[in-house]
Amino acid sequence: MARKNGQNITWICFWGNLVLTALKGFAGILGRSSAMISDAAHSAADSLATGITLISLKIASRPQDDTHPYGHGKAESIASGLIGLSLFGAAFWICSNAILHIFRGFSSPVETLFSKAPTLLALIAAVVSVIAKEAMFHYTIRAARELNSPAMTANAWDHRSDALTSLAAAIGISIAQLAHYFNARWMGHMDQVAAAVVALFILKLAVDILREATAGLMDAAVPSSMIREISSIASEVEDVKAVTAVRARHVGAKVLADLKIEVDSTVSVAQGHTAAVNVKWELCRRFPQLTEVLIHVNPNDSSQLEHAQREKQIETLIDAHSALHMGFHDLSVRDHKDMHIVDFHLLLPPDLSVEQAHLIADDLEQHIRSQFDGKSEVNIHVEPWTK
Repeated sequence: MARKNGQNITWICFWGNLVLTALKGFAGILGRSSAMISDAAHSAADSLATGITLISLKIASRPQDDTHPYGHGKAESIASGLIGLSLFGAAFWICSNAILHIFRGFSSPVETLFSKAPTLLALIAAVVSVIAKEAMFHYTIRAARELNSPAMTANAWDHRSDALTSLAAAIGISIAQLAHYFNARWMGHMDQVAAAVVALFILKLAVDILREATAGLMDAAVPSSMIREISSIASEVEDVKAVTAVRARHVGAKVLADLKIEVDSTVSVAQGHTAAVNVKWELCRRFPQLTEVLIHVNPNDSSQLEHAQREKQIETLIDAHSALHMGFHDLSVRDHKDMHIVDFHLLLPPDLSVEQAHLIADDLEQHIRSQFDGKSEVNIHVEPWTK
């Protein structure tokens, strides 16, 4: 639903760009403004960029298939790159045309027709363009943030750049209209000066969009803050002893991640799998853009060491009571949820009474329980000792 809404917004902006292109071109010719003609060319580039965005959104929304097992999300990064290139071309054209006009007296075929100052019609068209393009920017950037769409984000900033171009054109046209009253020749060039300055900002925007698009195509990592948050969330999931590695990358509007987690080495395969499923569910709940999570489950070495130390500790304790028994075997120490469980077989003289055997086992059980913090269960299997 959200992606469908994004496509609807883009369609509205597409038709709006076509109308503005025609309006500014018409006003530029009749209003004798070369700056407005340049602005119309920029709006034409915007129409192309919006069309590219529409195509990329449609492609990116396709589900995974055999030839694209990770989906089609990179279509948006490709679209962002094309939009960046169109902005780069528009900025270069506007800036170079303005510089040639100012410093070399260059006149394009259109400018040759405009020997007089721009008219009020050109100024009105510029103001209308500023309002319309700024509205498109806010309309599109809001949807882009909801969808986390690189293509729509690039298109939104394209609208903002067009609004700035139109604002510069409006300022330049206004000053150029005053040139006749102040008899200042330099004021007649101010529409071109303003257009050149804004073209430099558009050029900077194009470079930023191209850099982001390239990062998406090159599987650039997500910000380190997101990596830290993913690790923190995963480590808080039940049965996860440690998170040893986290990697995540952008694929268009989506994010793919893989993690290495450690669980207690004594738990079953089913418990390890359940821990991994819980980690994935929690991460996808916290990060809607996280659509693919691969989790490697490894045994926790510190847990193995801890169990070995506990077994050795209990062995020492049982040996310390050797005067009461003849030995033991099959000692097992394990954890189940929040319970410490100890099992072993205790060898006693065969002539002891059941009551005496019970007292020895109870005494040993109490000493073993005292070694643990929290809940514990001690199972002692009494056997008669034989030579």
